[in-house]
Amino acid sequence: PSGGGYLAAQLAERGFQVVGADLVRDLWQFPQYPFLCADLDAPLPFQPESFDVVLHVGGLAHLENPAAIIREFYRVLAPGGAFGITIENILTMESRLRFLINGTYRWYPHYQYHGEDKAGLFLVNREPVRITTLLFHMERAGFRIEKVLFGGKPSYHLLLPLGLLFALGTRLHNRIRRDKGKQTPPIVNSLPAFIYRHVGVLARKPR
Repeated sequence: PSGGGYLAAQLAERGFQVVGADLVRDLWQFPQYPFLCADLDAPLPFQPESFDVVLHVGGLAHLENPAAIIREFYRVLAPGGAFGITIENILTMESRLRFLINGTYRWYPHYQYHGEDKAGLFLVNREPVRITTLLFHMERAGFRIEKVLFGGKPSYHLLLPLGLLFALGTRLHNRIRRDKGKQTPPIVNSLPAFIYRHVGVLARKPR
């Protein structure tokens, strides 16, 4: 979802030909650049292989079917094209502690429905997506993962000692579990996953 279009404007200033898409039209602030009102829970209004780059920043948790939109991104991307996506990192120690206390992750409160239409819910994070789940959906859609980076504002550092215990537990668990399908991916209890509140993935559609 392109929101106000600020990222699109920065890319346009650097020579990219941009198109923004979002469910809420009134957010778009740059009438000099093309914009399409689009529901990302439906098929995208673009022909196959229309784009060299697709960017999806911080919007996956707002959607009803994350796997479907990732398949759509793959469809509209040209062979060899790049796909960049960011999500909130629910694996921080802060987020894990919050879940232990009240059953919610950071950014994902127990939201109550008050009769809003779909556009009225555009700021509501519905379902948290783990980085491992995102990578699964992307690889299943056909993407080749090139890079995973954690970043953004750091979370609480005081909880890091507990995180190091989790990392040690991961190593022991994986040694005991010979079945790789039941092992914990190292990225889940990695130091960046404990600290940083956002995670981004760069992938490519094979030629």
